[in-house]
Amino acid sequence: MQVNQMESRWQHCSTIKDVQGILRNLRAATTTDIYMQEIPQSVQATIDAICAELRNHPDLNNPA
Repeated sequence: MQVNQMESRWQHCSTIKDVQGILRNLRAATTTDIYMQEIPQSVQATIDAICAELRNHPDLNNPA
């Protein structure tokens, strides 16, 4: 997955400059080239499935 594809996944939440500032990188290229890494589609599907299961778990959603 290229950086452009990664950007499209999170750009609705923040910008590269936002992430650059959080990480305190001097250059945006450091942020994109080193710290933004590909998440394979199969891994993302697993993460999504786990999140959905946790959101629907009654013990987690209705603590005693």
